[in-house]
Amino acid sequence: GVSVYSVMLAKTIGWALPSNLFKVGMAGLLHDVGKKEIPRAVLMVPRREWGPAEVTAYESHPQRGYGSLRHLPNIPEDVLQVVKEHHESCTGTGFPARVRSSKIHPMAKLVSVADAFCTLTIAGPEGGGQKPQETIDELIGFHRERFDSRFFNALLNLFGRAP
Repeated sequence: GVSVYSVMLAKTIGWALPSNLFKVGMAGLLHDVGKKEIPRAVLMVPRREWGPAEVTAYESHPQRGYGSLRHLPNIPEDVLQVVKEHHESCTGTGFPARVRSSKIHPMAKLVSVADAFCTLTIAGPEGGGQKPQETIDELIGFHRERFDSRFFNALLNLFGRAP
């Protein structure tokens, strides 16, 4: 889902180069590869029930994914940056590095919007299963400031909502 929505968002903002669409799609597929190193028992429990150790383990998954992929041939540097930065927030409250907007790769900003949307709409241990319009309302109400407005507005446009 993250891969598909990432490519849709990229097209919405006018990223038409096949190489960029390929990288965004690949990044959407690989962004959570670091979760493979997190115990499954942790991932199957809702985040609100985690203790500090589980939060720390989860927040390490972007760096773990980057570490797993950086030595593989043919993984573009842009994709590696997305894997490492997809949970960073424009407010500087994301993870793992808690950097602000100007330090976050543009493709990571885009994939983070698609990831947040999919987390709330695709049913899983963290919840999800919401209708797209409910997800949009929640993201506007509680999370909008986390995202780069260019990419967040592209999501709104995808669903016929005015920015």
